[in-house]
Amino acid sequence: MVKNKVILLLGPAGSGKTSTADRIAKNKDWIHLSEDDFWVEIKKGRPPGEFRTVKEQKIVQPMAVKKILKILKKGKNVVFEFIIYENPPKPLIFYEKALLKHNVDVVVKVLRPTASAIMKRIKIRGRENDKQNKQIKEHVKNQVNCVKSKHIKKEWVVNNSKDSLEEVYKKHFKPLL
Repeated sequence: MVKNKVILLLGPAGSGKTSTADRIAKNKDWIHLSEDDFWVEIKKGRPPGEFRTVKEQKIVQPMAVKKILKILKKGKNVVFEFIIYENPPKPLIFYEKALLKHNVDVVVKVLRPTASAIMKRIKIRGRENDKQNKQIKEHVKNQVNCVKSKHIKKEWVVNNSKDSLEEVYKKHFKPLL
């Protein structure tokens, strides 16, 4: 296994990023990190569902890179998952550039199920803030469209609408490990 590898795993909310990252992290020497954990820290005491600001991005992203590099120095690999919510995908651009600057082997994978598959997953997930159906549909539509960015290479995209988690893992991630 190659050391010092980072898989940047991104996609819309409800696309299966966390489940996929958890599956990858079952492998020896792989750690799952979520950008959401850094956002939770930044947003403590703030209203639920509050939008992320550019000012906060400038805090969260360097914190995440610092944590990733710390894990890599311990000889571990990282699957780092984060949401895509804008075009151009500034977080992807930032993370890829920052990690490459440190000579990290970076692999990018973008989960892109259909909007209807995402809506089914969100319904099953049953989180409290997922109940605003009309607003959620708009977010999903926007995030799925963000995957069409010119900054996202076709070979990075994984349509995981119909495959099980294990099928997605075996086809698209196991060969990378």
